Parts: sequence; C-alpha cells; structure tokens
Amino acid sequence: MSAVEVRKILFPLIGVVEDTPFYVKFLLWLFVIFPFYYVFLLTYGFIFGQFPFFWAMTKKTFGRFGKPFKR
Repeated sequence: MSAVEVRKILFPLIGVVEDTPFYVKFLLWLFVIFPFYYVFLLTYGFIFGQFPFFWAMTKKTFGRFGKPFKR
C-alpha cells in the first residue's frame, strides 16, 4: 500500500470527483494524504532497519511547518 493507493480509496469516500475544484483536491491532499506518506515512510523504514534515519527526516520536515507560527 502506498499514499497513492490511499488517495484512490479515500477521495471517493470523501466525495471528491473529477468536477471537484483543484484547490479543494490540493488542500485535501495536503492535510490527509501527505501525512499518510510519512506514516508509510516510517513503516517501511522500520521494516528495512532505517527507522532512525527516516524519523529524523520526518521530524525535520514537520518542524518546518511549525516555524511560521513560532515567534
């Protein structure tokens, strides 16, 4: 399973169709599918013994999202 497969399953359940505006699809992808990508990345990293590397990368990536909100 990958993040692309999750999108194929999840978008129809949410009600996203071809006529859905691009900005709605993008926002859903950003807030729903993007985190799934990192969950799968950590899972595969754990399976193949590279969890510490991918955990550091994930923390760094999500840390960048919080920077605009810090003073």
